[in-house]
Amino acid sequence: MNSFTVLWESALKKLESYYEANQNTIAFSTYIKILSPAFEENGKYIFKVPNEIYKEQFQERFAPLIFQTMKECCLETYGQDRALEIFYYTPEELDQYLLNRPAAPRALGDIALNPNYTFDTFVVGKNNNLAHAASLAVANSPGIAYNPLFIYGGSGLGKTHLMHAIGNRILEQNPSARIIYITTEAFTTEFIESIQKHTSEAFRNKFRKVDVLLIDDIQFISRARETQEELFHTFNTLREANKQIILSSDKPPEEIPRLEERLISRFKWGLTTDIGLPDYETRVAILKKKAPYIKELTHCTLEIEDEVFTYIASKEDSNIRDLEGALNRVIASAQLDSSLRAITLNVAIGALGNFFTSPVSKVITPKNVIRKVCEYYDITEEEIMSKTKSRNIAYPRQIAMYLLKKLTDLTNQKIGECVGLTNHSTVIHAYKKISEDMEKDPDLQGILTDITQKIKE
Repeated sequence: MNSFTVLWESALKKLESYYEANQNTIAFSTYIKILSPAFEENGKYIFKVPNEIYKEQFQERFAPLIFQTMKECCLETYGQDRALEIFYYTPEELDQYLLNRPAAPRALGDIALNPNYTFDTFVVGKNNNLAHAASLAVANSPGIAYNPLFIYGGSGLGKTHLMHAIGNRILEQNPSARIIYITTEAFTTEFIESIQKHTSEAFRNKFRKVDVLLIDDIQFISRARETQEELFHTFNTLREANKQIILSSDKPPEEIPRLEERLISRFKWGLTTDIGLPDYETRVAILKKKAPYIKELTHCTLEIEDEVFTYIASKEDSNIRDLEGALNRVIASAQLDSSLRAITLNVAIGALGNFFTSPVSKVITPKNVIRKVCEYYDITEEEIMSKTKSRNIAYPRQIAMYLLKKLTDLTNQKIGECVGLTNHSTVIHAYKKISEDMEKDPDLQGILTDITQKIKE
């Protein structure tokens, strides 16, 4: 997640609260939410919009509010008022701009760490205590403790927070440390550009001469064979020099589809640790930790009663983003009523509406179950429906059958048909095997929980 993305995520939360408070969520969903941050350079923020019609709507109706919100987020994130310009480009305009613009040199160790993501702002619970302890150890002794550190877990659970916290702590202790934080997508893009522009040596120097390399969402590297080759040599160079490597993913190394065995083994050389969904006590603690920060951003002076925190935390399948979004909504709603002296339980109940019921009301379809399993394992629906018996296809197929049996009312015969099988006994075998594997492998339970959460979203 680069600095533009971090800034835009903060702005999105503010804008969502604004439009919800003004009962205009359709405008937010139709226009604001689809904005895609393309890149930023020298205070120039460029968004990609679908077409000319959307571009005109943005410039006429939404540009002033987006600009003001981005200015506020810059001040809150960086502690200073920055000059900025915002542009909206269609895909064609963006391609033309990138084609004509001169390549800007990027300095070694050019990083974009969110200063709000520190160990002090991270709430520790049973779901993340090992990941937190390992991250703290790495931050205090980079290159010595747990190298590489591999953190995995579902979306919105705190992986990126811990990565930024490691980088921020290392810089506190050693301001001259050379650190690069980058997403896998950005790493791949830079690698491809280095080939096209014949700057491969500069690319290697950039990533192989750092003290700390943090790569987010490493699961996406499975799509690029040549990038895996480059990462393999970069990994070896850094580790041989005792430089710290931290990786994050939505699944453990051995579950990343099409990842080379030599990378799987190297990713597991140090420590692999997961982050799960927070339990009730941790959810309450997260809400209480975030409340002062959210109140400061929204200029809210109302006290929040404890019952509000416990009410929001009672939603069992919530990740951190869900919790923060719910609290934002409650605070925004309360600020519309000037007669309030505190944010009470009744205010929260009125503001959240279907927050607790929406997952239940969603119909779970076989197609969606199969789609989410395929997305997790990076295979196609055609592959899961095929007769292929290789483990990288057969095991996801068994997981799909297990989830279909758990989450739907389909018969074994119908479940088999959903994955291209005619023998219902195969479904029985798959359900039994996955159930037994879960007892022997705690990581599998986390994987199934993650997929189930995505199915219900």
